[in-house]
Amino acid sequence: IGADQIYDPGMVDNEVLLAHDSDYYNKVIQYALSPSEIRTLGVPLHEGSVGRAINSVAGTVRSVEKAMKLGLGISIGGGYHHAFSNHGEGFCIFNDLAIAARNLLQSMQNYKILIVDLDVHQGNGTASILSDDDNIYTFSMHGSKNYPAKKIPSNYDLELPDGMSDKDYLYNLEHALELILKQFYPDFILYQAGVDVLQSDQLGRLGLSMEGCRKRDEIVFNTIRQLNIPSALTL
Repeated sequence: IGADQIYDPGMVDNEVLLAHDSDYYNKVIQYALSPSEIRTLGVPLHEGSVGRAINSVAGTVRSVEKAMKLGLGISIGGGYHHAFSNHGEGFCIFNDLAIAARNLLQSMQNYKILIVDLDVHQGNGTASILSDDDNIYTFSMHGSKNYPAKKIPSNYDLELPDGMSDKDYLYNLEHALELILKQFYPDFILYQAGVDVLQSDQLGRLGLSMEGCRKRDEIVFNTIRQLNIPSALTL
């Protein structure tokens, strides 16, 4: 990756409202959340944190747009899957995954979008926001005993026990993708590639090695190549 491939996506505005209530959005940009709402969110609310959240949404939206032209787009931020339509939690202010998926459907109305969320935490906010979107399929593979305590059902959830090793993890991932693709054929894949599945992550509770994590990504991208569809990656 060269410097000429890296760019600042800037900001977004009305796109945020594709996945979030206007009341919540206005409270965030006016720094008007209550102390209890900020505690649930887990990050302080100020110009820096709000600007970063909006910039991250822009990164994922633009990465999807780049993917439509080039085949792959990468957002080196993004993946804020704990943000709900009317509140934020788990360090997530706005849900860039849900926003970017719905933004793509505005121009490609008949598209089928698969969200593959392999962060160690369940994508509860994404599942909640997109629960009624027939053109978007949410898949979350995550630690069963990790945050959030209350999981919101995705279209397909796979819960993993603490300490799961490379071999078992990779088998489960391949099997899950095989089952999903028998019932949902995507035109685009949005991949949340959180690396907190690593054994070295102090809070992750799973047991993947660096090589196992690399093979995880290889499985997803081999699937994308076989389907011959564009995709965007969030980190």
